[in-house]
Amino acid sequence: MIEAAATHLRRRRYKVRVVNGELSAEAGHLREFGNLVVHTCLLVVIIGASITFLLGYRGAVVITEKTGFSNTLVDATGWSR
Repeated sequence: MIEAAATHLRRRRYKVRVVNGELSAEAGHLREFGNLVVHTCLLVVIIGASITFLLGYRGAVVITEKTGFSNTLVDATGWSR
């Protein structure tokens, strides 16, 4: 029965190994490559977020009540530049 299963898997291009009455089969390395790519991308995102957090700029502005805030320069006539 194990040999029939091994033959069937070999026809479907699995890498088959039978040792001491135990059957093991591997579908290929493309799945492993995909796993490697996904985890590498996750590491890149985590490292990028860490660098941005450590070296990035964070600002805060205190605005009191009944006053406005604008980062546009206004000349004496009231027109913005």
